[in-house]
Amino acid sequence: FKRSRAASKRVEEEEEQHEEEVEENQEAEEEAEEAEGGEEGEEEQESEEDALKRREEEITVARKKELKAMPVGELKDLATGKGLEAGKKEDMVTAVVAHEAAVRAAQRAHQAKIREVLVKKKEELEAL
Repeated sequence: FKRSRAASKRVEEEEEQHEEEVEENQEAEEEAEEAEGGEEGEEEQESEEDALKRREEEITVARKKELKAMPVGELKDLATGKGLEAGKKEDMVTAVVAHEAAVRAAQRAHQAKIREVLVKKKEELEAL
């Protein structure tokens, strides 16, 4: 029991660390894009959807590489911790990456909904 608890804790810590790294990478990329955009105004600006799609692909590739390097036991713990089925290593990697992508998409949708509600409330308050 202690061993599984320790493994779960380690997996959670790794997930948190990965999420922090992803956020830091995204912030660094956004800052770099802003700096490039300010210096090179002649270049066509990448649409927000294209930038998001490209960033998501980069995250997916990096995470897949990270998961493939992980020992099978830890990967199995991670997959089962996310409610996914354990199986072959490649299948678990694919499932974890897809699950994490879905979670990020759900977070973006939730944030968009929050922004929408805030804009609506702000317009209602300004109308008074």
